[in-house]
Amino acid sequence: MSRNSRQYRSMPFHGLKRNGYFEGWYYKQVSSDENTIICFIPGVSARDGTVSPFIQAILARRIGDAWEQTTDWLDVPAFQPREEPFSLHLGEAGFSRDGLSIVYPGERLRVEGELRFADMTAPPVSRWAPTIMGPFSYLPGMECIHGVISLTHTLSGSLRINGEAVDFTGGKGYIEKDWGSSFPKRYVWLQSNHFSREGSLFFSWADIPALGTTFQGYIAHLYYAGEHHRFATYTRGTCALESTGREVSILLTRGDNRLRITATQTGGAELVAPHRGQMIHTIKEGLFGRLSFHLETPGGTLSDQSSLAGIELVWEKGERQG
Repeated sequence: MSRNSRQYRSMPFHGLKRNGYFEGWYYKQVSSDENTIICFIPGVSARDGTVSPFIQAILARRIGDAWEQTTDWLDVPAFQPREEPFSLHLGEAGFSRDGLSIVYPGERLRVEGELRFADMTAPPVSRWAPTIMGPFSYLPGMECIHGVISLTHTLSGSLRINGEAVDFTGGKGYIEKDWGSSFPKRYVWLQSNHFSREGSLFFSWADIPALGTTFQGYIAHLYYAGEHHRFATYTRGTCALESTGREVSILLTRGDNRLRITATQTGGAELVAPHRGQMIHTIKEGLFGRLSFHLETPGGTLSDQSSLAGIELVWEKGERQG
């Protein structure tokens, strides 16, 4: 297997391997003027012999000095995955590593158009760490496996959103995915690739059930100024996390390296999340949160901040209503 192939091994469909299974991809797009953020989550869930493909959508628009955020859900009649080259076709929508083509006739969001991706930056991988989860990728029976496919890439093309044409050319995108049976009961997820310099930061912390016990696992991956920095449970460091309401403060260490992250969730809208393969829980995600980082290494320090951070702070699960 080539290095390029290994970099994207998280992306293809892993298959409906068991009862109570889900798999979903997260495509985030931000316009070059940073006034429009739209995310599509194509996925499939399977429970008791019923396979249900869907596309969730999240839209955030800046109106003056304020943001408005909307989510929508669309059941689709067909799910057709292809492994190489990777593609997904759900109804009239198509997703791949190189772009997306969307026809989304939702109740609150109606979207049509096509976007192309270029200059994709993937996190480094190896046999020991075939995905962002490192050696835990090999652990059998994991409740949820996470993959980061593109830390950042450039966009071209436009979308018509609720009748208005929005140009995304020159904007930035991000792609990740999850597969398994359920999201963790408690977790923190942060992501932004909008800083003063080219870069991207991803962080996740969760209660992880495995092999009859539960442990707290974490991953932080910072790509900045052309360099990758990873702090994770499997890199033998430490993670101290404090959260009050919509704010979270994180201190990560790995040897002589320290990474401090602070984030504040501003706004948020409900998304549907999996539980034992069924999309029956709700979580809240904000797309325009504030995030800052400060990295200390033997070679120097780096600091930056973003006001376009995706943030999920989940401490208790709630049943989906309706």
